[in-house]
Amino acid sequence: MHTDAVTKVITQLNNINRLSQKGIIFWNTLILPICIAIFVTHLLEKASKSEGIGYSVWAIVLVVLILHCFVVIMQYRGSKLDTMITEYQEKTLLLREVRSEFKEFESLSKADLKNFSAQRSALRFAISSLSYAIGKLRNNINESKPTTTEEKKELM
Repeated sequence: MHTDAVTKVITQLNNINRLSQKGIIFWNTLILPICIAIFVTHLLEKASKSEGIGYSVWAIVLVVLILHCFVVIMQYRGSKLDTMITEYQEKTLLLREVRSEFKEFESLSKADLKNFSAQRSALRFAISSLSYAIGKLRNNINESKPTTTEEKKELM
């Protein structure tokens, strides 16, 4: 029972993690940079009015956070781009193989195709001749067999 509860919690955490990964990308791409930019401008206005150094430090920290968000975005898009590039390369390789096989098939000239049909016709004729010869041989064997009991006794 304890392990069932643990597995349920783990599956729920995995589901939340999958959903949060999608949410993190949205959060990092749109909402967080806009909020930080608004707050930075507010801090810079306060820093310009009062001569305190604290507001400027906070503004710099928030600018670094914005840059970090953009780095996360670029890493995500870069990894997605890498997977797209590998898929494209695999599909291109497969397409090249199909094209080369098609060119090999296309390179067969009409003479080769006529040669194939002539060989097929010759093979059919040989098979029909062989079956005719086998039929004749069976007939000869059947004719040479003794049909009556007297003929069988004579052969023995």
